[in-house]
Amino acid sequence: MTDYAMYKGDKFIDIDTIPNLAEKYHKTESALKYLSYPSAHKKSHGNSLLLYEIEDDEQNDINQRNVTSKKFDLKLGAATTPYELSTVFQYSFMRYSLGVNYDSFSKKYIIRTQGGESFNADGSTKIVYLGFGEWKK
Repeated sequence: MTDYAMYKGDKFIDIDTIPNLAEKYHKTESALKYLSYPSAHKKSHGNSLLLYEIEDDEQNDINQRNVTSKKFDLKLGAATTPYELSTVFQYSFMRYSLGVNYDSFSKKYIIRTQGGESFNADGSTKIVYLGFGEWKK
């Protein structure tokens, strides 16, 4: 059977087959199937519940990311690289919550620091998390 990824807005909820998701979340299979249609995606507003069909290659990639994200522990004082963050977190979460933005024109990351300032870094630059979306080199 085909697996589907369930999202509420940008937040990942679960991944499974439609019958299993219907049982877990007390929804009908037909209602969940509708949430996977392009017409439902077009009608959605920001924080809507939607399903996305996962192909076999994508499924393996998602499983690998889930393993990585379970091991990733972002604590105060944790040192990491912008590239490592991008392999675990979605772009919007990185930008708005973590203060790490990718500038495709310069191919650099813009890292927010204390006092509202920022610095540019490439993907392999080690940065230290200070909390509240602020970093230092």
